[in-house]
Amino acid sequence: GLLMRRWWIIVLVAMPITIGGLLAVKFCIGQEYKTSAAIEIAPVVSSILYSDSDSERPIPNFDSYKNTQAVIISSDRVLNRVADDLHDKELKFFEKSMDYRMALRDAVDKERISIKPQRGSNLIVIEMTEPAELVRQTEQIVGSILHNYMLIGVQDMARGEDAKLNVLY
Repeated sequence: GLLMRRWWIIVLVAMPITIGGLLAVKFCIGQEYKTSAAIEIAPVVSSILYSDSDSERPIPNFDSYKNTQAVIISSDRVLNRVADDLHDKELKFFEKSMDYRMALRDAVDKERISIKPQRGSNLIVIEMTEPAELVRQTEQIVGSILHNYMLIGVQDMARGEDAKLNVLY
C-alpha cells in the first residue's frame, strides 16, 4: 500500500542516482581499444609426406608447431627488433620506460599484448588493448610485431637453404 501511493517519489529519487552512476562509470573506466591482427602459419612439411587419417590436420603435431611459433613471436629475438623498429617513433606506449624491449616484454607478460594460436585453424592472433586515444600507436606496435616475425622467418629459411647448399659442396 504505502509504496504504491509513493511510487513517483521512488522513481524521482532513483533516476538521478542511476544516471549519475552510469556517467561516473563511463568517465572513470574510459574506453579501451583492442587492435587485432592474425597471421596464418602454413605447414612446412608437405601433407603428402605426413597425413593424419583420423583428422583433417595436414601434419602431426601441428598444434605444437603453432604454439612454438606463438612463443617465437613473443620471444626477445622478435621484441628486440620491434623495439629497434619503434625506437624513433616517440610513442606514448613507451613514455614511462627507458627500455623499449622491457616495456614490450612487460606488456606481453601482463597480456596487454596477447599472442595466441587459434584452435582449429592455422592462425595466430595478436591482440593489444590500450586506451582509445592510442589506437594508431597500437596498430603500429602490432604491425611491427608481425613484420619482424616474418622477417625472422625469411632469414631463418635463407640460413636453412645456405646450410643445405654447404652440405652439397
